[in-house]
Amino acid sequence: MQEVLSQALLYTPHTIIKQDGYSDYACPENGRTIQKHQDVFDNKHVVPHSRELLVQFDCHINLKVCGSIKAVKYIHRYIYKDSPFR
Repeated sequence: MQEVLSQALLYTPHTIIKQDGYSDYACPENGRTIQKHQDVFDNKHVVPHSRELLVQFDCHINLKVCGSIKAVKYIHRYIYKDSPFR
């Protein structure tokens, strides 16, 4: 399991927009770390976030921006799918 996580959490010097419209956000390897209890965290452990929304709503909101019609169709399908709970 740790092997899979370490492959998913890679350093990326710049934000890259892929062919499908989704992006891999910048995760620079700048040597910054913090320690909480016995655990040490670096940039691989930080998710994309908006400081303005953190302050305004006093909670973490994970943001991702995608710019393809495929993503818009997915969101539309997800919102309007039939649910057994309706």
